[in-house]
Amino acid sequence: MELRQYCFKRNVSLERVKIYLNQIKLEKDLITLNRARHCVEVGVGEDRVELFQKYLSMNYQFEVMGNSAVRKRECLFEIETLRESEKNTKSIKFGSKIHIGEKQKSNEGKSVSMIRVMEQKLAQLFVNDTLITISCQIRGKFTEVDINLGNKRTNLITTIQVSKGQRVDLGSIVQDLSSKDSGVSLSKGINYSKSSGSKKSSVFLILK
Repeated sequence: MELRQYCFKRNVSLERVKIYLNQIKLEKDLITLNRARHCVEVGVGEDRVELFQKYLSMNYQFEVMGNSAVRKRECLFEIETLRESEKNTKSIKFGSKIHIGEKQKSNEGKSVSMIRVMEQKLAQLFVNDTLITISCQIRGKFTEVDINLGNKRTNLITTIQVSKGQRVDLGSIVQDLSSKDSGVSLSKGINYSKSSGSKKSSVFLILK
């Protein structure tokens, strides 16, 4: 994906620009607002960059940042994911005998991924059902990182400054594991079980 910033005069409403661009937006396209610079950031496939720019120029005047004339550098990130899950299951069986049971199960795990992203481009990865989108811009000793975390229910967009070796907590993603199950059979009688618990994934970003 290509990342472009379209910057406007302060009297132009960024919300209106976003609504206008949403008319040609595909599901995989990314459109966010950078209020500090008064710009609209657009991440699309290389074959759709010209379409967005021409469509925007039909109604607006703007300055383009992050075009192909900018010298490209790379950022290398390490993504560390810590996983914890805890599940409690209660079961009751009514047959020739009554059985009542309760089980507790907990797991811990860790995974590490490396992501190399070119400056002003986008990198994406999934943690459970959450899509994490990362882009970077190198500014001397610091690197400015734009992070977008989104799923069907929530969406978080933030910009941070990091230095090499710095470990940044991107937050925790919690998945509900609660469920109920019941059944009747001649051999087993009546079965009922109820599970509760959660699966937690904590995500950390390290600039290498």
